[in-house]
Amino acid sequence: MQKIAEGLQLSRQTVSFVVNGKALQKGVPERTIQRVQEYIRRCGYVPSRQAVALRTGLRRGVGILHGGHLYSHLTDAFNQLTNQFSDLPEGLEIMLSSRQSTVQGMRELIARGVKKIVWIHTANSQVEIVDREVIGGLLSSVRTVIYNHHFGECDLDDWLVSRNIHLVGINRKRGYEKLAAFIKDLGHRVVFFPDVMENSSHQLDCQFMTAFQEAGIRFVALPASCSGYPASLIERGIMVSGEVLKAMRDSGATAACFRDDEVAGVAMAELIRKGIRIPDDLTVTGFDGHRLAPFFRVGLTTLLVPVAAMVQRTVGLLDDEQTGNHCHWFDPELILRESHGRMDQK
Repeated sequence: MQKIAEGLQLSRQTVSFVVNGKALQKGVPERTIQRVQEYIRRCGYVPSRQAVALRTGLRRGVGILHGGHLYSHLTDAFNQLTNQFSDLPEGLEIMLSSRQSTVQGMRELIARGVKKIVWIHTANSQVEIVDREVIGGLLSSVRTVIYNHHFGECDLDDWLVSRNIHLVGINRKRGYEKLAAFIKDLGHRVVFFPDVMENSSHQLDCQFMTAFQEAGIRFVALPASCSGYPASLIERGIMVSGEVLKAMRDSGATAACFRDDEVAGVAMAELIRKGIRIPDDLTVTGFDGHRLAPFFRVGLTTLLVPVAAMVQRTVGLLDDEQTGNHCHWFDPELILRESHGRMDQK
C-alpha cells in the first residue's frame, strides 16, 4: 500500500481506506477512489487476508502442520483433512516443514492466527527432538490434535495429555499380533522382515518382532550391511527384493512381512520378474492399506489403517471443547487378498 500511495502521490491512509472499503465513509473523493482502484488493477495488488485478520483479531482458522514424509496412509489422511477444512470461512493454513524445523513451522502457523492445529506425525521423534517446554508453551492457547501418534514409543504420552493435547493413532501392537497369528495359522515358521534391521532397539521394530516371537515364529531381519536404506520407496522395494531371495535361500523363509504397502508392491513385482511365484513360493503381507494395493501384480494382503475413521475423530476433537478422553486408539484391520498362501497346501 505504501508503494501505491507513493505512485499516486497519496497518503498511505487514503489507499488503506480504499482497499478496506471505507473510502466513502471517510470522505475520500470518488475520483480518488477510482484512481486507486485502477492502479490496483494494473499492478495486481492483493490485500493480505492474514494481515487483516491479525489486525482485526477475527481469524480463527485451522492449521495443518506436518514435518517429514507424507507416505501412504498419511497422504490419504492429509487429503481428507484438507477436504474437510478447505471450505471454512475462517480459512485453512498448511505448513510443511522438515523434522528439524517443526517448532519454526508451529510458530508460523500460530502467527497466522490459527486457533486449532492438526499436527501430522511421521514418527514420534518429531516430538522428541524439540524442547517439550517450548511445545507446551506454543500449544497452550491452541487446540491441538496429534494425528498418527505412536502410543508408547516415548515417555511423552502422559505429558502431552496433561497439556490438553489430543492423541489419535493406531494400536500397532495389536495389529502386529493379529498379523502374526494369521501367519502362524497359515503354517509359516520362518518369516523375513524387510523393514527391520538386525539388533534394532526401535520401539516399533521391537513391537513387530515381539509379536512374532510370542506367536512362535522365527524371523530373519534385514542385515546390518543394508544400513544405507534408500529414501525412495521404489528403490527400497528393488533393494529388499534381493534380500528376500537371500532369506528364502539361506534361512528357509516362506513369508515376507512388510510395513509399507508401496515397498511391498515394488518388491513383489521384482520377485515375480525373477521367477518367484506369489503366493505359491512366498507369502507377502503389507501395512497401511494403500489404495492401489488391490491392483498390484498380486493383490496385497495387508493391515489397513482406518484413515476415514481417524480423520473424522480428529475433526470432531477440534470442534468438541468438552471431550475428556485424550487418547484415541484405532485397530488396523487385516485385509485378505491374493498374496498369502497356506504352507500345508504346498
